[in-house]
Amino acid sequence: MKDNRSELNNIFLILALSIFAWGPLLTPVYFLKAHDAAHSVFFLTEFHQGIQDGYLYPRWGPDHGLGYGYPTFIFYAPLAYYVAEVFHLLGAGPTAAVKITYALAFILSGLTMYAFVKRLWGPEAGLVSALVYTYVPYRLVDIYVRCAFTEFCAFVFFPLILLLFLELVETGQRRYLALAALAYAGLILTHIVTAFLFTPLLMAYVLWLVLRQTRARTLFAVGDLSPQKRTEVRTTRSSLWQWLRLSSLSLAAAVLALGLSAVFLLPALVERSYIAQEQWTRATYRYDQHFIYPFQLLSAFWDYGYAVEGPEDTMSLQLGLAAVTLSLMAVVLTFRRWDEPFGLAQGRRQGTVLFFLGLTLAIILAMLPLSLPVWRLLSAAALVQFPWRLLALTAFTLSVLAGAVVSGLSSEAHRNQGAEGERAHTSTTNPGLYVLLLVVILASFSYTLPEYTELSPRLETPAAPLDFELAHPDMVSMVAYTQEQPRSTPLVAQYMAGEPLVKAHALTPGATVEMVRHGGGSEEITVRSSQQATIQFYTYYFPGWRGYVDGQEVPIRPEAPYGLITLDVPAGEHRVKIRFGDTPIRVVGKVISLLSLGLSLFLLKDDLRRLLPRGRRGLPKPPPQAGEPSPPG
Repeated sequence: MKDNRSELNNIFLILALSIFAWGPLLTPVYFLKAHDAAHSVFFLTEFHQGIQDGYLYPRWGPDHGLGYGYPTFIFYAPLAYYVAEVFHLLGAGPTAAVKITYALAFILSGLTMYAFVKRLWGPEAGLVSALVYTYVPYRLVDIYVRCAFTEFCAFVFFPLILLLFLELVETGQRRYLALAALAYAGLILTHIVTAFLFTPLLMAYVLWLVLRQTRARTLFAVGDLSPQKRTEVRTTRSSLWQWLRLSSLSLAAAVLALGLSAVFLLPALVERSYIAQEQWTRATYRYDQHFIYPFQLLSAFWDYGYAVEGPEDTMSLQLGLAAVTLSLMAVVLTFRRWDEPFGLAQGRRQGTVLFFLGLTLAIILAMLPLSLPVWRLLSAAALVQFPWRLLALTAFTLSVLAGAVVSGLSSEAHRNQGAEGERAHTSTTNPGLYVLLLVVILASFSYTLPEYTELSPRLETPAAPLDFELAHPDMVSMVAYTQEQPRSTPLVAQYMAGEPLVKAHALTPGATVEMVRHGGGSEEITVRSSQQATIQFYTYYFPGWRGYVDGQEVPIRPEAPYGLITLDVPAGEHRVKIRFGDTPIRVVGKVISLLSLGLSLFLLKDDLRRLLPRGRRGLPKPPPQAGEPSPPG
């Protein structure tokens, strides 16, 4: 009971102390000067239109491309927008729903970090890491400078994934296989680029865990044997079998995660050839222009500008003074007496600190210009766009290291009492802990103040994507069938005037078009013509679109120069409709994800049974009939 109360107190403390980070979201204003602030809202508006049009998984953004539309959510992971959509459906406006989701991500990421580091070094260490993770500068850059909605939400999953893979390797239980897979899939379905960057870190961690666990089990077995047989045991297949078993479990979790995310991942990978990919990897999106210079990592500079080519960035690219200082202290305290004998727990702590230190240094090197030859070897590097995105990983690794300072201090205090091998669990009423937490908050408090702006009602309308694209003509979305980038469209005037959109026109003289309905993934019109008519929709052609005349499917085609959907309609009056549907690869992705979800639920069936009320775990057995013996007990 006391442990439960202490746990609740720690959770409440994380909620209370993190409020300075997410408190600005409680104001009635927003921060529209942040880089992608408009995107964070109008992407939700696009997603919501798809939900309203009957799609459980919306994939089309109807207002991008100056109104021609774009397969936005084929290439942008949808999970964060599903969360925001829940709040929107409950009555919050799009901006408010995004702000609520941001606040939720702040809180959940602190709690997942607490759970992970508590598992490593105890609850006090978990509290320190949770607060460092909340206030590390790059996270505040991500929300109040960049407003990178989905990337920010991805921080929730880093600690959770490593915690569940740790449990999987150390226990081998199938429940952790399913949970680890669900957490990793959650990251993929939240931000694919961050998942791509995080995967090598995860692979390194799992490999290290497997080797550590295999070695520990082998040494345990060897210790029970006579000296003559120890060498023989070391060469048996037992160690190899353990390595293969644990590696297979971890690989199975990763494969299951890919299966769970196949509904998004397969179409994103296969269908990217149908968009104009080069417009998202050229000019300001080239990774070779966005490396970090060493002095920037330790600079306390803070502004609300952009990262540019060279060292003149007006956006902070620092690691964070508190995170770096506490991490260095943790390393020094952990290895202060390297030559002294230590128990298994102390050795594991030292190994964990060393692992995360090495990981942090490797990530830092990958962000510096000297790593350019390595980036050029990776064909997928262009999709990352900005090497400084790796600051998200150092934010995580440094936060984990920072928690080890508590473990190091506790170990130092107990060193002369024979407690070297014990995990330090000191009282959460330690006043020194509160001072440390306060220092962490104060170190980044000035970074928690966004550039406030008034809310824009127009931001929550379908015209918002056009406002952005008209202001940035080079970012007007295009598909592979587009031969030249549109500078304007016949729809622009309708959007600007707030008129109902007319999303089609007749190419045949004398034919007329009347708009019936405009949806988030469909258009419906009435066509009247005395002869066969050619009708063109103001919608980009993309695989998955289908055309119907009076309910019967008809061929559609892209027409130059913009690749707009075009079809032929017989003479007379007809109801014509186009609707965005599935392609074979999207169907395959859905099937794989459903099967993977079913397998995950099967692996968790015992845990799910325990969650059910006792009376619903199964139908009661009928009473025995006359003459039958009663069941025992």
